[in-house]
Amino acid sequence: MKMAAAWTKSLLSIDLNLSDNYSIMPLGDSITHLNYRYDLWLNLNEANFIFDFVGSENHLPWGVEETDPSFDSDHEGHGGWRSDQISYNIESWIKLNTPDIVLFHIGTNDIAQGFPPSHVIEHVGKTIEILRLYNPEIIIFVAQIIPYDLETGVNEPNFDFGGMEITFL
Repeated sequence: MKMAAAWTKSLLSIDLNLSDNYSIMPLGDSITHLNYRYDLWLNLNEANFIFDFVGSENHLPWGVEETDPSFDSDHEGHGGWRSDQISYNIESWIKLNTPDIVLFHIGTNDIAQGFPPSHVIEHVGKTIEILRLYNPEIIIFVAQIIPYDLETGVNEPNFDFGGMEITFL
């Protein structure tokens, strides 16, 4: 619920025309695959935000019963995936569904598997470059990963993405 609330707050804080229909791609690892999407969907509907979740994956998150047939379960959440796996596959997904907005949460698996933050930074940057190649006007939100108890400096707020404008939750 906290992740859904953070995404909702971020989406509603930017200058969007709320009468337009926005395609939103939830993108990331198992946190995207299994968690916040239903609560986010509820929040955005309650705010009268017009949107369509997009992605090649389509299933219900944890704890959501199939009782709400209107839930839009499309996404690009891939359980257990690292940032490099996302960056290597994003082009094939974006060709199928070019979104207006991406909600990007990745890096937990990289850190858990011993990859340094620089690995995550490199592949998040590559993913963003590809997203912008297909839609130069795309809005991309990048979440800081959920705190992980390693001495890595992961929560350092000053990652350098080569001058790209990135909003961290």
